[in-house]
Amino acid sequence: AASSSPTLMMGVAFVGIFVVMGLVLWNIPPISSVEGGDKFVWRPTKVEDFQRDRELMLLYRDKHATSLFLAMCVLYVIAQTFCVPGSGTTLNLLSGSLCAEYIPYGEYLIALPYAVLCATAGAFGAYSLSYLTARDLIQKKFPSRVTWLRQRMGEMEPTSRLLWFLSLRLAPLCPAWFLNVAAPLTPLPLWMFIVATIVGCTPSSLLLVKTGATISSMRPGEDVLKNNAGSLLGLLAVAAVVFAIPFFVGKRLQQTEQEMEL
Repeated sequence: AASSSPTLMMGVAFVGIFVVMGLVLWNIPPISSVEGGDKFVWRPTKVEDFQRDRELMLLYRDKHATSLFLAMCVLYVIAQTFCVPGSGTTLNLLSGSLCAEYIPYGEYLIALPYAVLCATAGAFGAYSLSYLTARDLIQKKFPSRVTWLRQRMGEMEPTSRLLWFLSLRLAPLCPAWFLNVAAPLTPLPLWMFIVATIVGCTPSSLLLVKTGATISSMRPGEDVLKNNAGSLLGLLAVAAVVFAIPFFVGKRLQQTEQEMEL
């Protein structure tokens, strides 16, 4: 009974949160409530689609600012909880585009915290869903990967475990959705999962919201390299940092393990 109590509490909280989010989505005004809203493209693949969506979202933001923010938060968390491919990328780009001109440095002050917190909440949702209902399914579907992850973490000290999971978050070696659903089957504590998720998703979120802000400032026919050189160089610098961090974390982890063996 004692062991089932935390599971029951997590399940009740999980269901309650999704009921609240469902009510939020049910009550928000549709995008068609603004002029031209019926032309909104939900999965933009071209710059023109992105620009048109941005203009419609700006109109919607001016008319329904609170509803827009709540809806984007709810969509982000639900999509990440159920591992919808590309959802985080699309919403990060959109948030960077919408917030860049809302206030000075809005992509950093609004869009980045939004992206990091929603990605973390969505990762926790996927973790909870796996923990409550899908642990056996995940083990059966990915037996070798889960076993490798569990055994690798079981051999580590807590600090090394956190650093190693963080390096997996940063490096494109394991899909983020797999780490979210497999983590409940490992010795990784929940607080380490959350910390590693917050830190690990920040660089890529920064890169995407900055990309969205840069795209939103572009106009058809302009010289991209000439008029956006500073922004593009900034994006390259952020990308370099994103790809360099896993290397340094891995080196540090290797040094720690060598010191433990001595």
